Amino acid sequence: MKIKSFFVTLFFVMLTTINSQAQSPMRAMSKLTGLWKAEFIMWMDPAQPPMRDQLTAHREMIMNGLFFTSHYTGQSMGMNYEGLSTSATALKRKST
Repeated sequence: MKIKSFFVTLFFVMLTTINSQAQSPMRAMSKLTGLWKAEFIMWMDPAQPPMRDQLTAHREMIMNGLFFTSHYTGQSMGMNYEGLSTSATALKRKST
């Protein structure tokens, strides 16, 4: 009886460890949400030093966690800059 309970306990410990290590792409990307400082680097001429501008990025999960969006604002080349990027985190295909 002790051996059986030992293996059952070992099984649940292994299962818990595997589940805690495996992350969905949605969970991994959700750790990047929030307000971030970003640096925009651009080269107009390879022989010259790059132009550097500071931006603010607001990143969030949208549409029930299926998409990850980033909204960038700041100044670039002396003008207001706004940018938006959206990435799909994980879309499962249904097999037919």
